[in-house]
Amino acid sequence: MEKADHQHAPQPIKPTDTFALIAANTANFYSTLIRKYKDKFKDEASLLAAAGIIDAANYVLAEKSIPPQKIINAAKEAIIQKHSLLSFIIELEKMIFEIDQPIMDKMIFGERTFDKESINHAVISQKDRIEKTINNWLSVSEFHKVEEPVVTSFMGSPEMIEFLDELGLLK
Repeated sequence: MEKADHQHAPQPIKPTDTFALIAANTANFYSTLIRKYKDKFKDEASLLAAAGIIDAANYVLAEKSIPPQKIINAAKEAIIQKHSLLSFIIELEKMIFEIDQPIMDKMIFGERTFDKESINHAVISQKDRIEKTINNWLSVSEFHKVEEPVVTSFMGSPEMIEFLDELGLLK
């Protein structure tokens, strides 16, 4: 059996901003879910939603500022698009920025400067960068399994399996 040559494996582009970071993380989670757990999910929308819930776990599970159903609905809408993962990540980024941007605005400017429409425009304007990041990370994910422990922990937790089952994401 040959050893994998990780020195010569394709290298991922390191995310340099929040748009790319969310895209890279979600693409990694999605890739790991497909590689290790695809048979547990009922469909593509369920896989996308689980990847989004894992990436946005702090907002969904800890803060409860993003309802899991909102992520599931975005996943269901994304699967009818030509590039479902890209469409889904764009919607996930909008959700996250809608939570974070007012906090950042207040810390930096003392008041809110970006509204929902501005956030939508900002995310859409980064579509090409987001898509490039997704494609890059999907192409190297078999060599760089950096997010695999997070997904394995999430999927191995009885509480999370029960949570995903209650949401109707599992078979």
